[in-house]
Amino acid sequence: MIRGTFTIPLDDSDREQRVGGLTLDSYIGGNENRLVFCALEQLAANPLTMNPITFYGPTSTGKSTVLHGINAHWTDSLERSSLLVNSVDFTRGFAHAIETGSVSDFRCKFQQQDLVGIDDLQLIAGKPAAQLELLYLLSWRTEAGLPTVFSIDRAPQQQPGLGEALTSRLAGGLVIKLQSPTPDTLRVILDQMLEQADLDFPVDLREALSGQGALLSSPFTTVPELRHAVIELQEQSERQGVTPTLKDAIAWIEQEAVARKPLAETILKHVTSYFNVRSGDLKSSSRRQWIVRSRGVFFYLARKLTSLSYEQLGQFMGGRDHSTVMHACRRTESLIGTDPSIALAVESLLEQFVDETDPAALAQPFESRCSKAQETQEV
Repeated sequence: MIRGTFTIPLDDSDREQRVGGLTLDSYIGGNENRLVFCALEQLAANPLTMNPITFYGPTSTGKSTVLHGINAHWTDSLERSSLLVNSVDFTRGFAHAIETGSVSDFRCKFQQQDLVGIDDLQLIAGKPAAQLELLYLLSWRTEAGLPTVFSIDRAPQQQPGLGEALTSRLAGGLVIKLQSPTPDTLRVILDQMLEQADLDFPVDLREALSGQGALLSSPFTTVPELRHAVIELQEQSERQGVTPTLKDAIAWIEQEAVARKPLAETILKHVTSYFNVRSGDLKSSSRRQWIVRSRGVFFYLARKLTSLSYEQLGQFMGGRDHSTVMHACRRTESLIGTDPSIALAVESLLEQFVDETDPAALAQPFESRCSKAQETQEV
């Protein structure tokens, strides 16, 4: 364990594909994902009290890597049998078993394993027959005291296409959201990545890439993003024949930060789709409560995810005054703490842009960024 982190070693066959000599031989988690470590201990508990265990979270937060690490721990450290499959393979295997009359053999393959893991469970959405078979498997394994683990993009109750019975069964176990690594965790990941690739980057450059630097926030919040940045900087240094410097890292970070900011039009499209309203309704003068709140969510997200000013956003949304936009942002921030439907909407929509934003900016309250101007105008 290094600087408050923990590791789950990966089996050689499960390790990430080498990219430019960069690879990780383990899942590295920090305090933000301490529940993952707790889940690993829970899986080996006797009796097993939480079953199944489901990991969910945005793209590239390590859901599949965690499952591969658990699989390796189960087989290598505990010396017990384990089977890890993708939900697509589970669905296809079940369909083939029906066609060939070998459903008993199909079930036996999953029943005889001490641990079963199913990756990308969201891909089973909209397939009721496969979900019913999975429910049968879960019931059998739960009664037998055998653990089952899953990964899925969203919390089960928020995943479209999952039946109520399967959602309820998953919620009855342990559901863990994987968080994006903090700057300190990213630094540990970066150091290990560079060590395994035999690269020597200066300390200030490492701090900048991982978000520990004081000059600016790093837009890199996942292992693939960090790897891509290292590859780009190393290739640039090789072309120039010099070692990468902090100046190079800052230039790359600024370029990436600008490129990742979503357009206001894109945010508006996501908001209208989520709330099932028209963009014309949000730009209109309608004061219906649901329109007002949907409009407020748009302003809130647009301020967090773009560099547009209150005035620019007001002009984009039908020529509203900047104080109107400011009031909508503060009102939405207040509703997040009091209205679960607005809180869920903001969280779900933010996750759609999680790879394009700066987590530090997302956590900053609007009170610290808004002036204390008097707002009396309703949106």
